[in-house]
Amino acid sequence: MKKLAAFLFLFPALFFICPRAKGQIAAYLGGGGGLVNGMGTRNPNWTPMAGIEAGTRKTLFNVEFSADTANKIDAGSGVLFRFVAHGYLTHKRFFFGGGMSRTQLYTSAYDKSAWHPRAAVGYQGRGWSVFGDYILPHGDPQNSVQGAQVRFEIPINRRLSFRYDTEIVRFHSTLQEQDRHWGGTSTFLLIFHLPGRERK
Repeated sequence: MKKLAAFLFLFPALFFICPRAKGQIAAYLGGGGGLVNGMGTRNPNWTPMAGIEAGTRKTLFNVEFSADTANKIDAGSGVLFRFVAHGYLTHKRFFFGGGMSRTQLYTSAYDKSAWHPRAAVGYQGRGWSVFGDYILPHGDPQNSVQGAQVRFEIPINRRLSFRYDTEIVRFHSTLQEQDRHWGGTSTFLLIFHLPGRERK
């Protein structure tokens, strides 16, 4: 699984150095805040993030890094780091693909980390886009997360866009002897898109 994650991470780099690749690669920065329900953290959560996106006429690759103030109620502290990589094949305005994510949670009482495979689809509208992931389960019941995530983005101007991320997932609470349960998040982000580099 780690080899697959490394391969997905290298997708944009392979596009960038491939002499036959035609398309564009660009970076973006963003930040915002959100609310959680049933995830065992205190509201609100603040999120800085950065990403790289590379695309050709038939493919799209994306790598994104983020963190949030996941102040866990059971531990009294916490910060969560997240890495997500996606690869898509495109058909007209539709995107079909998948990816891998890595989460690392640090608290004063415990640490947790896990890799999660993802199945993904997307659609590019006229002036907006929406992408959906299904986070697939894996073999570690203490750290496994399973559920759906949706990202909706609309441009504000040439460089800025607004993005709304929401997810509903099933997970295991570390310090409580209970079955896995459901929780959700809603995050509002302002994204600044850096100038891209075109490959011809």
